[in-house]
Amino acid sequence: MKISPERKITAGFVAALVIVLGVSAMSYRSAANYQETFRAEARTHEVLAELSATLSTVMDAETSERGFVIAGDEKFLEPHEAAESRIHQQITHLQSLMGDNPQQRSQLQVLERKIQAKLEWGDANIQARRDKGFEEASQRVSTGRGRSAMNEIRTIIGAMEAQEKEHLQQRIENSNRAASQAVYAILLLSLSSLVLLSVPYFIVRKDFRERRRAENSLQDANERLSAGIKVLEQRSKEISLLSQLGNLLQSCMKAEEAYKVVAQQVRTLFPFESGALCVLSPSRDAVEVVAEWGDTSTSERVFAPDDCWGLRSGRAHCVETPESAIHCAHVSRWPATCYLCVPMMAQGEALGVFHLQSHEEPQGLEGSATLEALRAAKKEMAIAVAEQIGLALANLKLRETLRAQSIRDPLTGLF
Repeated sequence: MKISPERKITAGFVAALVIVLGVSAMSYRSAANYQETFRAEARTHEVLAELSATLSTVMDAETSERGFVIAGDEKFLEPHEAAESRIHQQITHLQSLMGDNPQQRSQLQVLERKIQAKLEWGDANIQARRDKGFEEASQRVSTGRGRSAMNEIRTIIGAMEAQEKEHLQQRIENSNRAASQAVYAILLLSLSSLVLLSVPYFIVRKDFRERRRAENSLQDANERLSAGIKVLEQRSKEISLLSQLGNLLQSCMKAEEAYKVVAQQVRTLFPFESGALCVLSPSRDAVEVVAEWGDTSTSERVFAPDDCWGLRSGRAHCVETPESAIHCAHVSRWPATCYLCVPMMAQGEALGVFHLQSHEEPQGLEGSATLEALRAAKKEMAIAVAEQIGLALANLKLRETLRAQSIRDPLTGLF
């Protein structure tokens, strides 16, 4: 029995619908798996960053304690008191991030007890310095108990970081696998739709335009998803580079070393942008460029703090068009696209400005939502980099102040 064209078309549509629904369900599941693995990966990066910040906070408390023991000046205790409050918040945040990992939560409890014991020992040293003077406090410090406690804290945090990095590697593999599955599912959906919908296209000529529009819409969706995957991969790479920058800055012993690290590492974070690191002078009446990167720089080498709107407002200042009414005076000439000034703050004090300028835009994205998203991502990354640099410079400044005061008398300047 001959099958009529109407039945063939109906059968073709039914088969196409079944296959498309099946592949769509598979695509949805793959995309959901990818999204979940990406969230887990981001949470792991957040845990690593918080562990590093917790160790830095404990070190700040110890530095403040030793500064007070040496100098006997109460102003050295301000970072110590701030660190105690901040450590509690950081431990609470880590507990919320490690809710699905009993082993890490157990280690976190041990870490919390060790940190509390370290802080109590520090408080006892501070009280001994107040009540009995430098000799008694110095004898307590020389017992090495504080150093031993700090080593235990470093060991625990190191073990937790190692476990998180192991989890991160597994999640990266899962993320890549989920992304591949999503791409394969999308390709299968595209091929299935193209093959099965081609038969009705040749049979029913009048439906040609509608099917062509459907194919174009599907292609656009595939391109947007592919672009989204590339953006997610880029963000993951930027988070890793930002963490690397923070680790290198924490290893610097002098501000000049930090400037060189910034000039080298920022190139990888912003490969298509130029910029400069500008630091306030000790007298706070001038801002000087201490590091540059990229092909061109439009910022003056030395300028007044009021010349930068980012330093004035204490917030990131972005200028996108030459017609902007709020234009920084230290920018000598207008770059090809836009520039951004991010103030570097630490403990409520401005240390300088992180200046970034762009000279070219991605082709074919003018005025699109994707371009706006890229600009927003670059701005967020610049703010995060400025925070890292500001914290590192503040720590180096405090370290240099403590070293100088431990060598010279603060009143006479004599050794």
